[in-house]
Amino acid sequence: MRLARLTAVVILATTGTFAQRGARGVARPAPKPKGGSGTGVSARTSRPAGDQQIQKLEKMSPAERQKALEALPPDRRRNIESRLDRLQKMSPEERAQLQDRLERFKNLPPGQQKEVRQLAQQFRALPADRRPIVRRELDLLRKLPENERDARLNSPDFKQRFSGEEQKILRQSSTLLPDQF
Repeated sequence: MRLARLTAVVILATTGTFAQRGARGVARPAPKPKGGSGTGVSARTSRPAGDQQIQKLEKMSPAERQKALEALPPDRRRNIESRLDRLQKMSPEERAQLQDRLERFKNLPPGQQKEVRQLAQQFRALPADRRPIVRRELDLLRKLPENERDARLNSPDFKQRFSGEEQKILRQSSTLLPDQF
């Protein structure tokens, strides 16, 4: 469950950020606005980071939001609409928890943020039926003391139950991510 929440945070935090990064992960300045609707969400204008973009869209009237979304490429539009829908279905308590996790993510050093983004991307690439299994194992591993976690990660049972890619994700995630994520 925590990895799902972390994934949501990472998605919110990185959707706009990845588009603004070069091949080496160095931030590039966003292009300057060239006219347009001034919504900050056009595909050709300056775009806020993912979380800011969603917050901005949420505050718009339905007509303004529709206009802003229509300016986006179809894939990006579907992605944002899906995220908005999930966010709107959250309870105020869930939203507060998500915001708290986002703030903690933002406070991580840039190198650790990059690693978390990469792990989230690798996790999302797993088959859908394997994600809940890997997520449960990660929750268990993160609760264990280091020596017990190492023993579990090196056990024959662990190596048999998880693919090489899943093992890699679990090893990195269990040590990289603080328990409060």
